[in-house]
Amino acid sequence: MKDFLKVLLASLLGTFIAIFIVVIGFFLFVSIMISVFSAEETVSISPKTVLELEFNYQLPERTSYKPADNFGFMLPALVKQLGLNDVVKNIEKAKTDNDIAGIYLKLNNLMLGSYADVKVVRDALEGFKDSGKFIIAGGDRISMKAYYLASVADSIYLIPTGELDLRGMLMELTFFKNTLDKLDIEAQVFKSGKYKSAVEMFSSEEMSRENREQLDEFLNSVFEDVLGEISRSRNIDFNDLKSLVENYESRNTNSLVPDKLIDGLEYHDEIIKVLKSLCSVNEDKDLKKVTLQKYSKVPGESDEYTSNRIAVIYALGEIHEGKGDEESIGYENISRELSRVRKNDKIRAVVLRINSPGGSPLTSEQVLREVKLTSEKKPVVASFGSVAASGGYYIAAESELIFAEPYSITGSIGAFGIVPNLKGFFNNKLGITFDSIEKGKFSGMFSLTAPLSSEEKEILMERINDIYITFKSRVAEGRKMSEQYIDEIAQGRVWSGLQAKEIGLVDKLGGLNDAIREAARLAGIDEYRVVEYPSLKDPFEKILNLLYAKIGSTNSIIEVDDINTTLRKTNEFFLKYKFTTRIPYDIIIN
Repeated sequence: MKDFLKVLLASLLGTFIAIFIVVIGFFLFVSIMISVFSAEETVSISPKTVLELEFNYQLPERTSYKPADNFGFMLPALVKQLGLNDVVKNIEKAKTDNDIAGIYLKLNNLMLGSYADVKVVRDALEGFKDSGKFIIAGGDRISMKAYYLASVADSIYLIPTGELDLRGMLMELTFFKNTLDKLDIEAQVFKSGKYKSAVEMFSSEEMSRENREQLDEFLNSVFEDVLGEISRSRNIDFNDLKSLVENYESRNTNSLVPDKLIDGLEYHDEIIKVLKSLCSVNEDKDLKKVTLQKYSKVPGESDEYTSNRIAVIYALGEIHEGKGDEESIGYENISRELSRVRKNDKIRAVVLRINSPGGSPLTSEQVLREVKLTSEKKPVVASFGSVAASGGYYIAAESELIFAEPYSITGSIGAFGIVPNLKGFFNNKLGITFDSIEKGKFSGMFSLTAPLSSEEKEILMERINDIYITFKSRVAEGRKMSEQYIDEIAQGRVWSGLQAKEIGLVDKLGGLNDAIREAARLAGIDEYRVVEYPSLKDPFEKILNLLYAKIGSTNSIIEVDDINTTLRKTNEFFLKYKFTTRIPYDIIIN
């Protein structure tokens, strides 16, 4: 028996030591791999190099590490995706880089994002042209959005068999009322603001008159301004350009050059010859090019040391009641950063960069409180990205100044709630019934398996109205306007940045850099460094998270398409949001 116990203990000890060695070895391996992965190489380039820009992914607000399309065999893979912040920085760096001769803008498969994002990059390219360097654009299939970006170039080329797809702009909404009817599901909806139209997707088969009105005016605002910028850049009469686009004249390839829409029909090798000529490179020599991803590793000019700092706090994604993360705003992550920078004497001003459709009114109120406390100690300037609507606008209301891009989606000052009744679906479609015991007249008010009583509906409508009244009062106080005027321009209505500037919801049109410069002016400083918050997760942490997810899941990775995304967002609206200050839908202009 003693021998058996000795053998057993020895075996257990050996197994434990072996497991310990394997675990330690594994984490050493992971650490080494991540150290190699995360080490930023320094890249140098030679004179007469062309900076090649190709935006074939949705640009995030900030540079971050994203999971690669294919996971590694042993280790999950990450790819570094440059965000708008670093894209702009590197275009500005190239402007003064003597080794960069010019820019080649590749227009195929452009996936920049919204028109607001495209304008950010386009403005940076316009600034680049001040250096006297060239910008050449080319592609074989050029969309309206890509053409808007390309219109800033000195020359635009299309391959002879290519397509210039200028057909205007389209906004399309999805409605689920008939689906819910077929499933015996009742959407019990509540809203404050006649333009707050999120609930329409569940209660109607098409847009209401008010919703159609606001979206038509929003789209027209963007469409007219985009055409105006193209008209000025390409030296085409505005009305002529509008007619060409509205009648889809770009489908006739032979008329593109006479109509001044492009500068030539050239194959890729011919565009390379143009670039060589501009760089004074012999045709028998290779053209030196560097991608934006690689160029981001080229050191820029080092700033002189200064203790003055401007903090840029990124408030990105939906507003939740959780802690929040890199892609969402929670009660903790943004409030914590505002509190931290408020107490840091080296930080002289704050820019709150918002790209959010809104969400939880409770969290929005908490963030707004921190903005107000911060603004009492140092200047706070809000900067709107693609969207800063509903709760996204709420949290900016106490900023000293608000900047928006011309095509930023903003406003949507209103509230709505949805309580689905699934009783018919469970009873009639699945044969499932429910019974309950209640203590309290309204204890079952949020049950998904019973209709709301008239009293419960009144209570919920009162709650929605209270949220709306509070929202309007916060905006009125922050913007120093009357509540009556705010009520007139609120009503859940969506505005473009251009429209919002006219009615006073924003102070100035401009991008993040404009907001930073204004924050420095308000702080009375000329020299400063920009610091960004919240801190992003490092690659080590992200890889470990992916690794744990990979080990813990036996499911294959399925690419999410537009339909799946739409259904997921619809599910969130229908089952997740009881009360919300969120933009009614995701506005996508194709």
